[in-house]
Amino acid sequence: MRRLTILHIALFVVVFTAFAAPKDKTPPSYQHGTITGWSNQVYQKSYARDSASLMGHKKFYDLKGEGLAYQIAGIDHPWRGAVSACGPFQTGQAIDYRIEDKNIYIRRDNGKEQKCEIASEKTIEDTKTGAAPATEH
Repeated sequence: MRRLTILHIALFVVVFTAFAAPKDKTPPSYQHGTITGWSNQVYQKSYARDSASLMGHKKFYDLKGEGLAYQIAGIDHPWRGAVSACGPFQTGQAIDYRIEDKNIYIRRDNGKEQKCEIASEKTIEDTKTGAAPATEH
């Protein structure tokens, strides 16, 4: 009985310290970039269940960052209403952003982050150093 009690206490201490450990409160670091434009793409999405299809368009924003240019998936507008939103942004708008996996997190004016999907990225040619031309990733 005593051995079981000691095991229960040890397990409680391990679990408690795992949850009570302070989380890293270091604020994320952001890069600076500029929205350089946007484009729309029309699509048709089919549903196998009833063979119906839905037409829509998706807005993409172009972001020029530090050494890389990104195409960010913006607002998805099927004809029946908006599904997901990233934006809106204006051409020439300066933004602060950070990259994590395949997502870009943009700091908004209210201090909150907006999660957006990276559709594509490419390197930017550095004219000062004569680096290679931009390539798709």
